[in-house]
Amino acid sequence: MKMRALYLTSLLPLALAACQLAANIEVSGTVSAAVFIIQEEGLLWSGPATFDELAVVSAADGHQWRMTAKNNCAEKAPRIVYGQIPAGFTADRPAPALKEGRSYDVFVSGCGRIGKASFRIIGGRVVSI
Repeated sequence: MKMRALYLTSLLPLALAACQLAANIEVSGTVSAAVFIIQEEGLLWSGPATFDELAVVSAADGHQWRMTAKNNCAEKAPRIVYGQIPAGFTADRPAPALKEGRSYDVFVSGCGRIGKASFRIIGGRVVSI
């Protein structure tokens, strides 16, 4: 009985980790139209991700732009263009222009998902870093 309890206890972290899905974020586009493709990747499923929040942050300026779901986990937005708010989401403010040479992080969270990608604007293009 003691061994069984020990075995089940050792599986708990694995079970909890399996509940958290990775959100894979691909970045592309231009300084005026940065594009974020958001996909979930689980053990048995991959496809467009549901999430509650997306934030783009500049190391130089701090908070840059954030959008949140109007209804928790209700909408999927697999392709987001920076500054454009998809149906089912709202933004805290208009998105400031991205700047040449700056580095940015994009974060996705909520609905049991978490993800991060980094990019830089080089020659007017979005380059994943």
